[in-house]
Amino acid sequence: MKYWTYVEPTHDEDHIVTMSEKEILYRYFPEWFALMAKAGKNISLDVYTMEKMCLDDWITIHWATETDENGKEIKR
Repeated sequence: MKYWTYVEPTHDEDHIVTMSEKEILYRYFPEWFALMAKAGKNISLDVYTMEKMCLDDWITIHWATETDENGKEIKR
C-alpha cells in the first residue's frame, strides 16, 4: 500500500499528515466525484481509472510526497 505525506498549515504551527491511499479515497472520493459530476467532467466508469484520477488530484492539491507509513520519504 502507498502512503502520502503533506503539510497542513495551522495558525500555530504546521502539522504533518500521512495517509494511505485507501484512507484518501475513503475520505476524498465521494466529494471529488460529486465535484467532477457537477462540473460536467467526462469521468470514466472504470473504478480503477476514477480512483487513480482522484488520487492524482488529491496528491497535486496537497503537494503530497510518497512516504512510508511513518512519513519517511521514499527515494526513487
